Amino acid sequence: MRNSVTKLSRWSAVALGFFIPVSVALDNILLLLATIGWLLGGDHSRKLREIRHHPVALASLSFAAVMTLGLTWSLQPIGALKESLVEILRFVLLGVLLTIFSDERTRVRATYAFLASSVVILALSYLLWSGLLPAIAGIKGNADYPVVFKYHITHNILMAIAGGIFLLRAFESHRGFRSIYALLTAVAAFNIFFMVPGRTGQLAFAAVLLYVAFSRMKWIGIAAASAILAAVAVSAWLLPSSVPHQRAERAIAEASAWQPDQAQAQTSSIGMRLEFYRNTLAMIGNRPFLGTGTGSFPIAYGAHVANTTMVVAAHPHNAFLLITAELGMVGLIVLLGLLLVQWQSAARLPSSTQIVAARSLLIVYIVAGMVSSTFNDHAEGLFFVWASALLWSGMQPRTTP
Repeated sequence: MRNSVTKLSRWSAVALGFFIPVSVALDNILLLLATIGWLLGGDHSRKLREIRHHPVALASLSFAAVMTLGLTWSLQPIGALKESLVEILRFVLLGVLLTIFSDERTRVRATYAFLASSVVILALSYLLWSGLLPAIAGIKGNADYPVVFKYHITHNILMAIAGGIFLLRAFESHRGFRSIYALLTAVAAFNIFFMVPGRTGQLAFAAVLLYVAFSRMKWIGIAAASAILAAVAVSAWLLPSSVPHQRAERAIAEASAWQPDQAQAQTSSIGMRLEFYRNTLAMIGNRPFLGTGTGSFPIAYGAHVANTTMVVAAHPHNAFLLITAELGMVGLIVLLGLLLVQWQSAARLPSSTQIVAARSLLIVYIVAGMVSSTFNDHAEGLFFVWASALLWSGMQPRTTP
Protein backbone atom coordinates (compact mmCIF):
# COMPACT_ATOMS: atom_id res chain seq x y z
CA MET A 1 0.00 0.00 0.00
CA ARG A 2 2.75 2.42 0.95
CA ASN A 3 4.71 1.62 -2.21
CA SER A 4 1.60 2.29 -4.30
CA VAL A 5 0.81 5.67 -2.74
CA THR A 6 4.48 6.66 -2.90
CA LYS A 7 4.45 5.93 -6.62
CA LEU A 8 1.22 7.93 -6.88
CA SER A 9 2.85 10.95 -5.26
CA ARG A 10 5.94 10.68 -7.49
CA TRP A 11 4.09 10.25 -10.77
CA SER A 12 1.66 13.05 -9.84
CA ALA A 13 4.62 15.35 -9.16
CA VAL A 14 6.14 14.33 -12.51
CA ALA A 15 2.86 14.97 -14.34
CA LEU A 16 2.68 18.44 -12.79
CA GLY A 17 5.68 19.38 -14.92
CA PHE A 18 3.69 18.61 -18.05
CA PHE A 19 0.33 20.04 -17.00
CA ILE A 20 1.16 23.28 -15.12
CA PRO A 21 1.66 25.02 -18.52
CA VAL A 22 -1.54 23.40 -19.81
CA SER A 23 -4.46 23.23 -17.38
CA VAL A 24 -5.40 24.80 -14.03
CA ALA A 25 -7.92 22.06 -13.27
CA LEU A 26 -5.47 19.22 -13.94
CA ASP A 27 -2.57 20.77 -12.04
CA ASN A 28 -4.78 21.26 -8.97
CA ILE A 29 -5.88 17.61 -9.12
CA LEU A 30 -2.30 16.39 -9.55
CA LEU A 31 -1.06 18.55 -6.67
CA LEU A 32 -3.80 17.08 -4.47
CA LEU A 33 -2.88 13.52 -5.50
CA ALA A 34 0.80 14.16 -4.83
CA THR A 35 -0.03 15.48 -1.36
CA ILE A 36 -2.36 12.57 -0.53
CA GLY A 37 0.25 10.08 -1.69
CA TRP A 38 2.87 11.84 0.44
CA LEU A 39 0.64 11.72 3.54
CA LEU A 40 -0.34 8.07 3.10
CA GLY A 41 3.16 6.95 2.17
CA GLY A 42 4.34 6.94 5.78
CA ASP A 43 7.97 7.49 6.87
CA HIS A 44 6.91 10.91 8.12
CA SER A 45 9.79 11.31 10.56
CA ARG A 46 12.31 11.08 7.72
CA LYS A 47 10.31 13.41 5.50
CA LEU A 48 9.91 16.02 8.21
CA ARG A 49 13.60 15.75 9.07
CA GLU A 50 14.49 16.43 5.44
CA ILE A 51 12.25 19.49 5.45
CA ARG A 52 13.67 20.77 8.75
CA HIS A 53 17.23 20.44 7.48
CA HIS A 54 16.62 21.96 4.05
CA PRO A 55 17.26 25.73 3.96
CA VAL A 56 15.00 26.34 0.96
CA ALA A 57 12.09 24.51 2.62
CA LEU A 58 12.56 26.51 5.82
CA ALA A 59 12.77 29.82 3.94
CA SER A 60 9.61 28.93 2.00
CA LEU A 61 7.80 28.01 5.22
CA SER A 62 8.92 31.33 6.74
CA PHE A 63 7.37 33.22 3.85
CA ALA A 64 4.17 31.16 4.20
CA ALA A 65 4.13 31.99 7.94
CA VAL A 66 4.41 35.73 7.26
CA MET A 67 1.60 35.50 4.70
CA THR A 68 -0.51 33.64 7.26
CA LEU A 69 0.14 36.30 9.91
CA GLY A 70 -0.78 38.92 7.32
CA LEU A 71 -4.31 37.51 7.27
CA THR A 72 -4.84 38.76 10.84
CA TRP A 73 -4.69 42.43 9.78
CA SER A 74 -5.90 41.98 6.22
CA LEU A 75 -8.59 44.25 4.83
CA GLN A 76 -9.87 41.28 2.83
CA PRO A 77 -13.29 39.97 3.97
CA ILE A 78 -13.32 36.45 5.42
CA GLY A 79 -15.43 35.15 2.56
CA ALA A 80 -12.70 36.06 0.06
CA LEU A 81 -9.77 34.35 1.80
CA LYS A 82 -9.75 31.23 -0.41
CA GLU A 83 -7.31 32.58 -2.99
CA SER A 84 -4.89 33.82 -0.31
CA LEU A 85 -4.99 30.47 1.49
CA VAL A 86 -4.20 28.68 -1.78
CA GLU A 87 -1.16 30.93 -2.31
CA ILE A 88 0.03 30.23 1.25
CA LEU A 89 -0.49 26.48 0.81
CA ARG A 90 1.69 26.47 -2.32
CA PHE A 91 4.71 27.68 -0.34
CA VAL A 92 3.98 25.16 2.42
CA LEU A 93 3.88 22.36 -0.15
CA LEU A 94 7.31 23.27 -1.51
CA GLY A 95 8.79 21.18 1.31
CA VAL A 96 6.49 18.27 0.48
CA LEU A 97 7.58 18.34 -3.15
CA LEU A 98 11.24 18.54 -2.09
CA THR A 99 10.95 15.18 -0.33
CA ILE A 100 9.09 13.66 -3.30
CA PHE A 101 11.84 14.79 -5.68
CA SER A 102 14.56 13.38 -3.44
CA ASP A 103 14.31 10.33 -5.72
CA GLU A 104 16.68 10.98 -8.65
CA ARG A 105 14.64 9.07 -11.24
CA THR A 106 11.60 11.16 -10.33
CA ARG A 107 13.63 14.33 -10.88
CA VAL A 108 14.77 13.16 -14.32
CA ARG A 109 11.24 12.21 -15.35
CA ALA A 110 9.84 15.52 -14.08
CA THR A 111 12.41 17.50 -16.07
CA TYR A 112 11.58 15.61 -19.25
CA ALA A 113 7.85 16.08 -18.56
CA PHE A 114 8.25 19.85 -18.53
CA LEU A 115 10.47 19.85 -21.61
CA ALA A 116 7.99 17.60 -23.46
CA SER A 117 5.15 19.95 -22.55
CA SER A 118 7.20 22.91 -23.80
CA VAL A 119 7.92 21.17 -27.13
CA VAL A 120 4.20 20.42 -27.59
CA ILE A 121 3.28 24.04 -26.79
CA LEU A 122 5.91 25.40 -29.18
CA ALA A 123 4.73 23.06 -31.95
CA LEU A 124 1.09 24.12 -31.48
CA SER A 125 2.13 27.78 -31.35
CA TYR A 126 3.96 27.48 -34.67
CA LEU A 127 0.99 25.66 -36.22
CA LEU A 128 -1.32 28.46 -35.08
CA TRP A 129 1.06 31.13 -36.37
CA SER A 130 1.31 29.45 -39.77
CA GLY A 131 -2.47 29.09 -40.04
CA LEU A 132 -2.29 25.29 -40.21
CA LEU A 133 -4.13 24.86 -36.89
CA PRO A 134 -7.65 26.32 -36.80
CA ALA A 135 -9.15 27.85 -33.67
CA ILE A 136 -10.38 24.99 -31.48
CA ALA A 137 -11.75 24.64 -27.95
CA GLY A 138 -9.03 24.85 -25.30
CA ILE A 139 -6.66 26.88 -27.46
CA LYS A 140 -6.56 30.55 -26.46
CA GLY A 141 -4.74 31.98 -29.48
CA ASN A 142 -4.91 32.37 -33.24
CA ALA A 143 -2.59 33.16 -36.14
CA ASP A 144 -2.09 36.77 -34.98
CA TYR A 145 -1.74 35.83 -31.32
CA PRO A 146 -0.19 32.33 -31.27
CA VAL A 147 -0.44 31.48 -27.59
CA VAL A 148 -1.74 28.02 -26.76
CA PHE A 149 -2.96 27.23 -23.24
CA LYS A 150 -1.87 30.39 -21.40
CA TYR A 151 -1.93 34.09 -22.29
CA HIS A 152 1.20 35.84 -23.50
CA ILE A 153 2.86 36.78 -20.19
CA THR A 154 2.65 33.28 -18.74
CA HIS A 155 3.42 31.66 -22.12
CA ASN A 156 6.62 33.63 -22.59
CA ILE A 157 7.80 33.20 -18.99
CA LEU A 158 7.46 29.42 -19.22
CA MET A 159 9.06 29.32 -22.67
CA ALA A 160 11.94 31.47 -21.37
CA ILE A 161 12.59 28.84 -18.69
CA ALA A 162 12.35 26.03 -21.24
CA GLY A 163 14.63 27.91 -23.63
CA GLY A 164 17.23 28.31 -20.89
CA ILE A 165 17.17 24.56 -20.18
CA PHE A 166 17.43 23.75 -23.91
CA LEU A 167 20.45 26.05 -24.14
CA LEU A 168 22.13 24.46 -21.13
CA ARG A 169 21.60 21.01 -22.59
CA ALA A 170 23.00 22.18 -25.92
CA PHE A 171 26.24 23.03 -24.08
CA GLU A 172 26.31 19.78 -22.09
CA SER A 173 25.04 17.11 -24.54
CA HIS A 174 26.95 14.99 -27.03
CA ARG A 175 27.10 16.03 -30.69
CA GLY A 176 23.82 14.51 -31.92
CA PHE A 177 21.68 15.74 -29.06
CA ARG A 178 23.55 19.05 -28.99
CA SER A 179 22.15 19.93 -32.41
CA ILE A 180 18.62 19.02 -31.32
CA TYR A 181 18.80 21.15 -28.18
CA ALA A 182 20.39 24.04 -30.09
CA LEU A 183 17.52 23.90 -32.58
CA LEU A 184 14.95 23.83 -29.76
CA THR A 185 16.67 26.86 -28.19
CA ALA A 186 16.38 28.77 -31.47
CA VAL A 187 12.74 27.69 -31.88
CA ALA A 188 11.90 28.91 -28.36
CA ALA A 189 13.81 32.18 -28.88
CA PHE A 190 12.03 32.97 -32.16
CA ASN A 191 8.69 32.16 -30.54
CA ILE A 192 9.42 34.49 -27.62
CA PHE A 193 10.85 37.41 -29.59
CA PHE A 194 9.00 37.35 -32.92
CA MET A 195 5.71 35.51 -32.45
CA VAL A 196 4.17 36.06 -29.02
CA PRO A 197 3.82 39.68 -27.83
CA GLY A 198 5.13 39.33 -24.27
CA ARG A 199 7.83 41.83 -23.28
CA THR A 200 8.09 40.24 -19.82
CA GLY A 201 9.26 36.90 -21.19
CA GLN A 202 11.52 38.62 -23.70
CA LEU A 203 13.38 40.47 -20.94
CA ALA A 204 13.58 37.30 -18.84
CA PHE A 205 14.91 35.18 -21.70
CA ALA A 206 17.47 37.84 -22.62
CA ALA A 207 18.74 37.82 -19.02
CA VAL A 208 18.91 34.01 -18.95
CA LEU A 209 20.72 33.93 -22.31
CA LEU A 210 23.39 36.30 -21.00
CA TYR A 211 23.76 34.38 -17.73
CA VAL A 212 24.00 30.91 -19.30
CA ALA A 213 26.44 32.16 -21.93
CA PHE A 214 28.63 33.74 -19.23
CA SER A 215 28.47 30.60 -17.07
CA ARG A 216 29.75 28.47 -19.95
CA MET A 217 32.09 30.75 -21.91
CA LYS A 218 32.69 33.71 -19.57
CA TRP A 219 33.21 37.03 -21.40
CA ILE A 220 33.31 35.40 -24.81
CA GLY A 221 29.86 34.04 -24.04
CA ILE A 222 28.63 37.47 -22.96
CA ALA A 223 29.92 38.92 -26.23
CA ALA A 224 28.24 36.18 -28.28
CA ALA A 225 24.93 36.48 -26.42
CA SER A 226 25.02 40.28 -26.72
CA ALA A 227 25.63 39.94 -30.46
CA ILE A 228 22.59 37.65 -30.76
CA LEU A 229 20.40 40.08 -28.82
CA ALA A 230 21.73 42.98 -30.92
CA ALA A 231 20.83 41.02 -34.06
CA VAL A 232 17.30 40.54 -32.70
CA ALA A 233 17.06 44.28 -32.02
CA VAL A 234 18.34 45.19 -35.51
CA SER A 235 15.96 42.69 -37.12
CA ALA A 236 13.07 44.19 -35.19
CA TRP A 237 14.10 47.70 -36.27
CA LEU A 238 14.34 46.65 -39.92
CA LEU A 239 10.97 44.85 -39.82
CA PRO A 240 8.30 47.36 -38.74
CA SER A 241 5.62 44.65 -38.90
CA SER A 242 7.49 42.37 -36.48
CA VAL A 243 6.22 41.76 -32.94
CA PRO A 244 9.25 43.28 -31.11
CA HIS A 245 9.22 46.40 -33.31
CA GLN A 246 5.54 47.03 -32.75
CA ARG A 247 5.74 46.32 -29.01
CA ALA A 248 8.80 48.56 -28.58
CA GLU A 249 7.22 51.37 -30.58
CA ARG A 250 4.03 51.08 -28.56
CA ALA A 251 5.93 51.01 -25.27
CA ILE A 252 7.79 54.22 -26.13
CA ALA A 253 4.58 55.96 -27.15
CA GLU A 254 2.74 54.83 -24.01
CA ALA A 255 5.58 55.87 -21.71
CA SER A 256 5.79 59.29 -23.39
CA ALA A 257 2.05 59.83 -23.00
CA TRP A 258 2.04 59.02 -19.27
CA GLN A 259 1.19 61.87 -16.92
CA PRO A 260 1.41 61.56 -13.12
CA ASP A 261 -1.90 61.82 -11.21
CA GLN A 262 -3.89 61.40 -14.42
CA ALA A 263 -5.91 58.30 -15.27
CA GLN A 264 -4.32 56.36 -18.10
CA ALA A 265 -6.17 54.72 -20.98
CA GLN A 266 -6.79 51.06 -20.17
CA THR A 267 -5.32 50.16 -23.56
CA SER A 268 -1.97 51.62 -22.47
CA SER A 269 0.03 48.76 -20.94
CA ILE A 270 3.02 50.92 -19.96
CA GLY A 271 0.84 53.84 -18.87
CA MET A 272 -1.26 51.62 -16.62
CA ARG A 273 1.82 50.03 -15.08
CA LEU A 274 3.36 53.42 -14.30
CA GLU A 275 0.05 54.49 -12.76
CA PHE A 276 -0.05 51.30 -10.66
CA TYR A 277 3.57 51.73 -9.53
CA ARG A 278 3.09 55.34 -8.47
CA ASN A 279 -0.08 54.63 -6.51
CA THR A 280 1.34 51.47 -4.92
CA LEU A 281 4.46 53.32 -3.75
CA ALA A 282 2.19 55.91 -2.14
CA MET A 283 0.25 53.09 -0.40
CA ILE A 284 3.52 51.61 0.87
CA GLY A 285 4.50 55.00 2.23
CA ASN A 286 1.31 55.06 4.28
CA ARG A 287 1.88 51.60 5.82
CA PRO A 288 5.55 50.75 5.28
CA PHE A 289 6.21 48.11 7.95
CA LEU A 290 3.29 45.64 7.91
CA GLY A 291 1.29 46.71 4.87
CA THR A 292 -2.44 46.26 4.45
CA GLY A 293 -2.50 42.49 4.98
CA THR A 294 -2.41 39.37 2.83
CA GLY A 295 -4.75 39.46 -0.18
CA SER A 296 -5.99 42.97 0.52
CA PHE A 297 -4.31 44.84 -2.33
CA PRO A 298 -7.45 45.30 -4.52
CA ILE A 299 -9.42 46.74 -1.58
CA ALA A 300 -6.57 48.97 -0.41
CA TYR A 301 -5.87 50.16 -3.95
CA GLY A 302 -9.56 50.84 -4.54
CA ALA A 303 -9.66 53.02 -1.42
CA HIS A 304 -6.50 54.83 -2.54
CA VAL A 305 -7.91 55.78 -5.95
CA ALA A 306 -11.44 56.47 -4.71
CA ASN A 307 -12.95 59.70 -6.03
CA THR A 308 -10.67 59.58 -9.08
CA THR A 309 -11.18 58.24 -12.59
CA MET A 310 -8.37 55.69 -12.13
CA VAL A 311 -9.30 52.01 -12.41
CA VAL A 312 -9.03 49.62 -9.46
CA ALA A 313 -6.15 47.17 -9.94
CA ALA A 314 -6.10 43.56 -8.75
CA HIS A 315 -2.30 43.79 -8.51
CA PRO A 316 0.36 46.38 -9.43
CA HIS A 317 2.08 44.24 -12.10
CA ASN A 318 5.16 44.04 -9.89
CA ALA A 319 5.61 41.08 -7.55
CA PHE A 320 7.86 42.94 -5.13
CA LEU A 321 5.63 46.00 -4.86
CA LEU A 322 2.64 43.72 -4.32
CA ILE A 323 4.30 41.89 -1.43
CA THR A 324 5.49 45.17 0.12
CA ALA A 325 2.05 46.76 -0.17
CA GLU A 326 0.37 43.78 1.52
CA LEU A 327 3.04 42.67 4.02
CA GLY A 328 5.24 45.74 4.33
CA MET A 329 9.01 45.73 4.51
CA VAL A 330 8.80 42.61 6.69
CA GLY A 331 7.21 40.63 3.87
CA LEU A 332 9.62 41.98 1.27
CA ILE A 333 12.64 41.07 3.40
CA VAL A 334 11.37 37.51 3.92
CA LEU A 335 10.66 37.07 0.18
CA LEU A 336 14.11 38.41 -0.74
CA GLY A 337 15.54 36.15 1.95
CA LEU A 338 13.92 33.13 0.27
CA LEU A 339 15.44 34.09 -3.08
CA LEU A 340 18.85 34.73 -1.47
CA VAL A 341 18.78 31.36 0.32
CA GLN A 342 17.96 29.68 -2.99
CA TRP A 343 20.76 31.47 -4.82
CA GLN A 344 23.36 30.59 -2.17
CA SER A 345 22.09 27.03 -1.67
CA ALA A 346 22.38 26.37 -5.41
CA ALA A 347 26.15 26.20 -4.87
CA ARG A 348 25.56 22.91 -3.02
CA LEU A 349 23.96 21.23 -6.04
CA PRO A 350 26.02 18.33 -7.41
CA SER A 351 26.86 19.70 -10.87
CA SER A 352 27.53 23.05 -12.51
CA THR A 353 24.63 22.44 -14.92
CA GLN A 354 22.21 22.10 -12.01
CA ILE A 355 23.63 25.22 -10.38
CA VAL A 356 23.15 27.27 -13.53
CA ALA A 357 19.65 25.83 -14.13
CA ALA A 358 18.56 26.69 -10.57
CA ARG A 359 19.91 30.23 -10.71
CA SER A 360 18.43 30.71 -14.19
CA LEU A 361 15.00 30.01 -12.69
CA LEU A 362 15.61 32.74 -10.10
CA ILE A 363 16.76 35.18 -12.78
CA VAL A 364 13.57 34.60 -14.79
CA TYR A 365 11.36 35.18 -11.74
CA ILE A 366 13.24 38.22 -10.51
CA VAL A 367 13.28 39.91 -13.93
CA ALA A 368 9.68 38.97 -14.71
CA GLY A 369 8.65 39.92 -11.18
CA MET A 370 9.66 43.51 -11.84
CA VAL A 371 6.80 43.87 -14.35
CA SER A 372 4.32 41.12 -13.37
CA SER A 373 2.99 39.26 -10.33
CA THR A 374 5.01 36.10 -10.86
CA PHE A 375 4.70 34.67 -7.33
CA ASN A 376 0.95 35.24 -6.98
CA ASP A 377 -0.46 34.31 -10.39
CA HIS A 378 -1.59 30.70 -10.40
CA ALA A 379 0.53 29.11 -13.15
CA GLU A 380 3.68 31.12 -12.45
CA GLY A 381 3.36 30.75 -8.67
CA LEU A 382 2.76 27.00 -8.78
CA PHE A 383 5.54 26.48 -11.33
CA PHE A 384 7.98 28.42 -9.12
CA VAL A 385 7.20 26.12 -6.18
CA TRP A 386 7.33 22.96 -8.33
CA ALA A 387 10.57 23.92 -10.13
CA SER A 388 12.23 25.07 -6.89
CA ALA A 389 11.47 21.72 -5.28
CA LEU A 390 12.72 19.89 -8.38
CA LEU A 391 15.96 21.84 -8.74
CA TRP A 392 16.96 22.12 -5.07
CA SER A 393 15.94 18.59 -3.99
CA GLY A 394 19.29 17.21 -5.14
CA MET A 395 21.23 19.56 -2.88
CA GLN A 396 24.21 17.96 -1.15
CA PRO A 397 24.31 17.97 2.67
CA ARG A 398 26.53 20.64 4.19
CA THR A 399 29.98 19.31 5.02
CA THR A 400 31.46 20.04 8.43
CA PRO A 401 35.02 19.52 9.75
